[in-house]
Order: sequence, then C-alpha cells, then structure tokens
Amino acid sequence: MHRHELRNLLARAEQHGVISPSHVDRYSDLLNVTGEIFSRDHFEPGHVTASSVLLSEDGASVALVDHIRFGVWIQPGGHVEPADDSLLEAAMRETREECGALRLELGQPLPFDMDVHDIPAGRGEPAHSHYDVRFLLRVVGGELAAADEVADARWFPLDGPPDRLASSVARLIERVRRLDTG
Repeated sequence: MHRHELRNLLARAEQHGVISPSHVDRYSDLLNVTGEIFSRDHFEPGHVTASSVLLSEDGASVALVDHIRFGVWIQPGGHVEPADDSLLEAAMRETREECGALRLELGQPLPFDMDVHDIPAGRGEPAHSHYDVRFLLRVVGGELAAADEVADARWFPLDGPPDRLASSVARLIERVRRLDTG
C-alpha cells in the first residue's frame, strides 16, 4: 500500500464531490505526517481504514453490521492489513470477514465516500481518527452471514434503515438512495 494510491483517490474524490473540504484538509495533513499511516498502530493523528457500502443484488437493500464496541449499525469495513495490495482489496476483504463468503463486484470506479471519524480511547489504544475510504460494492452471489467480530449483519431496505445508525452511515444511505442502483 502506498501513499500515492491514497493521494490519487483523494484527488478523484475531491474532483467528484464525494468528500467534504474539511476532510480534504485532514487527509492532506495525514499524507504529510511521518510513519506508517496504513498501520492500525499509527495513532497520531490516526490511520487509514477501508469499508464498503454494500448493496444487495437488486440494489434495494444495504448490508450493515452491528458494531460490538460502539453498539451502532455501520457499514462493513476495518483496518488495512500489510497483505492488502490496495484499499479496494482491503474493503473487500473486510466485507467478507464481517459478512460472509460473498461474491462482490465494484459498483463504481471512484471511492463512494471518504470520511474521517474520531475513535475514543479504549482497548489499550489512545483516542485517534480513522480516515475511512469507502467503496460502493454489490453482492453478486453468496449469503450474508455475521462473523464473530460483529454482533450481527443484516440487510436493510434503503428506505428503512435501523435505529442506532451511525450518523455518517445515514449520509451514505441517503447518497445511495439518489443513485440508480437497480
């Protein structure tokens, strides 16, 4: 994984309006710090994560996972691993780890969203930020099944998201609703 991939994704996200100006600034600052920003052990100011906005085959539902630590429904995703060749690969791996052995396809060539969210101190880690690169994926086979690392994984209709939904995920679902997903 290289910083140039993140720089390219950031430029594309900014060009297509899928990242807020304040997040552009925070990503730019992250790209200028020393250290391994793709490592889950990089805490100042944080590290890059990868996730998916996972649509059902018919495009009418989105898969969400119930996060064990925070008790909210979020999109599948997580930390980048050294073996991941790209952020898209990391997002697909994390999605399969949390939601089962799904066959996935990329829904669009751009990052669907780039977000920065703060993670409180806990589990022996200081407070830090996750710089989350989010990709639009579609299931093309397999069954959704929650893994041990999440409390639950479920399909929700785009017009009926659950209570306890993380605020940034509500924004993602609203963006999906505006797409032609069928």
